[in-house]
Amino acid sequence: MALRLSSPGISVREVDLTRGSVNASINVAAGIAGPFKKGPVNEVCRINNEKELTDKFGGPGVGLTDYHYETWYAASNFLSYGGQLDVVRAGGGSVAGSQMVNANAGVGIASTSILAIENYDDYNNNEINATNFYWAAKNPGSWGENLKVCIIDDAADQRITGILTTQV
Repeated sequence: MALRLSSPGISVREVDLTRGSVNASINVAAGIAGPFKKGPVNEVCRINNEKELTDKFGGPGVGLTDYHYETWYAASNFLSYGGQLDVVRAGGGSVAGSQMVNANAGVGIASTSILAIENYDDYNNNEINATNFYWAAKNPGSWGENLKVCIIDDAADQRITGILTTQV
């Protein structure tokens, strides 16, 4: 906003003192918890940029019912200014459990139940010594509900035939 004043010795200067970035050199990070699309549940993850946020917790995915895209946009907006963000995917609601299919049940979906493996530590502490084998999504919620499993018996999908040759 430049002003032309006719009075001598008077000058008007506008200085923008707003802070345009987050100081990334300090060891303080902001935090956010929300029902993100995928990722570990109830585990704090330090995120440095939007790509890491998308890789670990999925994109905004407008239209899904089990989480709010506003949370993702708030996290993304903070990261666009620099800095670090501690992100926690909150459990509960439809994120709390995903269907699992008994791998010993045979053809088709023979039995399903609800299983929630919140994160890698939860799997190692509670599920690793299971005697029955189940297929479960890595991430609970509607993103994990799209899990499809196809089991093929050893070499059942291949047929090898010999090549007949004759000697001359």
